[in-house]
Amino acid sequence: PVVPVLRDQNSGTYEVVRQQVLKGLNFAGGMFCRTSQEVMNRVALERGGIGCVGLAWLKGGRVKALRIAGRPGEEFVAADAPSVYKNRYPIRRPLMVCELHRPLDASLRAGFISFLVSTRGQILVESEGLVPDTVPERIIQLK
Repeated sequence: PVVPVLRDQNSGTYEVVRQQVLKGLNFAGGMFCRTSQEVMNRVALERGGIGCVGLAWLKGGRVKALRIAGRPGEEFVAADAPSVYKNRYPIRRPLMVCELHRPLDASLRAGFISFLVSTRGQILVESEGLVPDTVPERIIQLK
């Protein structure tokens, strides 16, 4: 049997699954986990385990990402950075940049945002396993 494993209801991942997969319905059955690491561990150990984590968690190969289609009859799409970058992978969400309740100095805020969208910033984003927004992914196929 399939054993669904999800983050708890207070997580952004749960909300993405609820909105994009369950079409607004609440998750019923399966297991809830407090962290993405716990989801990964459960999926790796549980026979029939299937879960949802961010792309960055797939480094290391303990579990494999599923190819999924957005609708019946559509092409199955790989869970990889190029597919997310091109908005082809059906389940995805943006990364939000936040600040303290006490606003930062405008020049500091502008500098951080400028760095984040720069080539160096986007390389840092990619090195953390996230998909860059302003620097396209390079696809290299080895034969």
